[in-house]
Amino acid sequence: MVHKIDILDIGKPMLKIGYDAFYSNFEIEDFEFISDFKTDLDLEYSHFTKARPVGRGGSAYELVVEFFLKVDLKTYLTIIGYHIANKGKDKLIDALIDKYLFKPFFNLLQSFSRKQGDIEIYEFKIELFDSQIKIIKVEGISIPEIFDKIIENIYLHFDNIVVEDEFPSELVILVFYDRLNDMDVYRPPLGVNETKFNISESDYFKLWKLNYEFVHGLKIYDLVNKKFVESANFINDDELNIW
Repeated sequence: MVHKIDILDIGKPMLKIGYDAFYSNFEIEDFEFISDFKTDLDLEYSHFTKARPVGRGGSAYELVVEFFLKVDLKTYLTIIGYHIANKGKDKLIDALIDKYLFKPFFNLLQSFSRKQGDIEIYEFKIELFDSQIKIIKVEGISIPEIFDKIIENIYLHFDNIVVEDEFPSELVILVFYDRLNDMDVYRPPLGVNETKFNISESDYFKLWKLNYEFVHGLKIYDLVNKKFVESANFINDDELNIW
């Protein structure tokens, strides 16, 4: 069981935000209301927020958000499991766990987006002692809106993704199945170059890429059938460019 003191011991999440922004005349064309957003973040988090200047012609202004928690994957998911089983029974515990579901951040982002206009998270990462959870945006799907469901599914599938007592050192959510050169392959989303149509929220709960640091390497996990894909061939972004 997770107690109040266990949750308090984790401490405040730390936050890093990066994004590409266009520049001209040696100045970054930053968000108009970024100073207000940073001031609001100061009330909740220790954070580092930085724009990286890029030339025009590509995408920009989508956030890469990374949270750092002083806890391992198993403990984090134990807290999530406690939250699922006891939500609504203790408002104080709910408020504490909301910090580790990043509700304050999502609320501040929503406020920033209302002022600035349609701010999107391109990639959301949770960095733990022994693992990283990485959620990748696809067009038309909002990461904040499906975040709780993703974390709950990691908890619900956790026993299936522990291989001979080895936890995944990275969980990448999501990947796509595709057919390339008459081969079955699994690949990451392609952002603005994505070729799949009719992508929906359900795609986030079909296939994940899991990396195991010590023995088991890379695996594709099939959430629908609750098992690993045998002999899965994963193609990364660089490899896709030469196919």
